Amino acid sequence: MKKTIFCLSVFLLTGLVANAQLTKIGGSLAYNSGYYFNDEQFSDHKTGNPVVSATGIYEISLPLHIKPSLNIYIPNITKFEDAFGSEKRIVSAFSLDLDAHYVFNALDRWEFYGLAGLNILYARMKYKIDFENFAETTITTNNSLGLNLGAGSYFRLKDEFDLFFEVKAIIASQVRFAGTAGILLNVDWMKKHESDEL
Repeated sequence: MKKTIFCLSVFLLTGLVANAQLTKIGGSLAYNSGYYFNDEQFSDHKTGNPVVSATGIYEISLPLHIKPSLNIYIPNITKFEDAFGSEKRIVSAFSLDLDAHYVFNALDRWEFYGLAGLNILYARMKYKIDFENFAETTITTNNSLGLNLGAGSYFRLKDEFDLFFEVKAIIASQVRFAGTAGILLNVDWMKKHESDEL
């Protein structure tokens, strides 16, 4: 059932993005409460909290926008070493967000929006052990599908640039929270003014 809902949602959002106009592109930094690999509640099984993202805003029609994002979690690396050997564990992850924004107002400098969408997370754990005459490296993966719910705001810094701020809950087998801040280049504004100059 999860796979069916996921496939239908991706198909619908892909169709909407294909018929929408790219208006903004940019990047952001986020703080995420983190994902525990295999639901094991230990600090060495958790992803890193900082997240770097690349994103775009597609305008379908006011007040509806679509925002796909690629998010890369900074890896969480833990090490243990003593006279007998060493252990090293690296938990890394990336996720894709497909969010729809409903803009409540379109003021000159501020815009506020509610958001809902999908989060697809892929996590990987590399575990390396090296004790005396025994050495082994194992790599395992983990996936999670979740629902995003939150709110945010765009702030017009200049005609060419917007700042944006956003908070959201990622509701999945583990509920996570994220706060994001970033900058967006107004592609739509630049296209219009390029044609005016020609």
